[in-house]
Amino acid sequence: TGPSYAAPSARGDVAVLFASQTGNAEALARRVHEMILDSGIPSRCGSMNDWDKDALMQEHMLVCVASTTGNGEPPDNAGRFFRRVLRSRANEPGCFADIAYAILALGDTNYDQFCKFGRNV
Repeated sequence: TGPSYAAPSARGDVAVLFASQTGNAEALARRVHEMILDSGIPSRCGSMNDWDKDALMQEHMLVCVASTTGNGEPPDNAGRFFRRVLRSRANEPGCFADIAYAILALGDTNYDQFCKFGRNV
């Protein structure tokens, strides 16, 4: 099934993004999304690749659930997001300053780059 994404968000809406290789981060993000909806707050949920920089800059409240794959790389459904959004923000300091956000980074402590992608977000 596709994401329930719709841009731009209205004030008070929450966008829930996930970066998941094995499905754990996606499952957690969808649970968060459902909890937000159950509380009466409009929300959308989808993989990080479903948002581009322009859409992300329209968001007001953002929850990211991000896993790390390999030795610090983004999962497949976040690679485009990493290239287009995270790398480009260095060129525009403060471009996401008006977004309230929470990040849940998942990773395996057996790897040197534990939770690296989540920290990058």
